[in-house]
Amino acid sequence: MELLKSLKGLLLFLLIAGLVSCDPWFSFSPYESRLEEVYHDITAENLALLRERSTGDSQPFKIALLSDTHYHFSKLDEAIVDINKRGYFDFAIVTGDIADNGLKQEFVYFHESMKNLTIPYLTVIGNHDYLSNGEAVYTQMFGEYNYTFVFNNVKFVMFDNVRWESEKVPEFEWFKGQLKNGHRYDHVIPFSHIPPFDGQMEEFRERFHRLLVDHEIGFSIHGHSHDFSLQELYGDGTMYHTISSPQNNAYSEMTITPGGIEIQKIEF
Repeated sequence: MELLKSLKGLLLFLLIAGLVSCDPWFSFSPYESRLEEVYHDITAENLALLRERSTGDSQPFKIALLSDTHYHFSKLDEAIVDINKRGYFDFAIVTGDIADNGLKQEFVYFHESMKNLTIPYLTVIGNHDYLSNGEAVYTQMFGEYNYTFVFNNVKFVMFDNVRWESEKVPEFEWFKGQLKNGHRYDHVIPFSHIPPFDGQMEEFRERFHRLLVDHEIGFSIHGHSHDFSLQELYGDGTMYHTISSPQNNAYSEMTITPGGIEIQKIEF
């Protein structure tokens, strides 16, 4: 009898161990990086939606700019309600730090909130997104770190310039090539998480800024600082903007016309 009880206990243990180790039935580790199919290729899906919205020629439009959501999901939800209520944005861009610790569930929570937007959204990767298994999760959910797209004759250059957490040198040759305006776009606008005046970019600060000046880039958009700023740092006409985190009850509104760009802080 005792032997039978022992065997039953062993079988029950093996059954539970087998179930727990079989994704997707159980998420058994906070460091799990495999995403369900529904969370794959979000960038590609949203770029397809954006192509349907684009007129293909020079027309004014507005973008909602968000950044550094980290674990502030309730604040992100409030920002999304405000964006939807305004009803005039064509799409949104999030400049990184989607996650706080790079965990799979943080990315999932983020997208579950963002899919409530009535407009498409695009992202660049942030330094916190590289933590833990975040690099693998981000790639599945969004795809390439460096990419471009065009909307209403404006080119957007989405650039991964994270240095410390990625332990790699940003792909400046790629960046340089994408800043060229051979197609006569109304504007070419780069987006990256780390502003050039941050310590992470110290060794590349001059290189980054020189590329913008050489290609006559008027605006460069970033996150990382969690606060709204808009400043001409070097007295040569290039404006640098950092976006507030939702934790500070704010995001940015970017208005783009063939003749210019305006940015203002939106509080909610």
